[in-house]
Amino acid sequence: MKAKRLLIGLVLAVMPIVTMADGKLSNKPLPETISTFLTTHFADIKVAFHKEKNRLSDERYNIHLMNGIDIEMDRNGNWTEIDGHKNALPSSVIPEKIQKFISENYPNQTVFSLDRKDRGRIEVKLSNGWELLFDKNFQLINIDD
Repeated sequence: MKAKRLLIGLVLAVMPIVTMADGKLSNKPLPETISTFLTTHFADIKVAFHKEKNRLSDERYNIHLMNGIDIEMDRNGNWTEIDGHKNALPSSVIPEKIQKFISENYPNQTVFSLDRKDRGRIEVKLSNGWELLFDKNFQLINIDD
């Protein structure tokens, strides 16, 4: 009986979260690559809801976590934007070279958001309000304070 309750609890915990695709509600689950990303980097935070955007050949998912963090991902499970809305992002989602640069140069700051730009650039917003722009090789190319 205990095993049956545990199984029911697990099924309810991993049931597909309601998806909004093109304005219509559906029960489509997130792709496995996205679910794996969320489990790896946000294991303790539940998904509030997610939306699916289909634009011609570009399929994107907007995932809203219970703590207010918003994540936009492509269909392959690559994040395109992670916005903490003044919540610190886990260091595991920050590219290693960027995390090292911030730790060495801004040790008292946390990362509030990451945004992939064109040509492989990544914009990082820090808790002090500064925006750092890194090129595809993770070299700092601009600071906006």
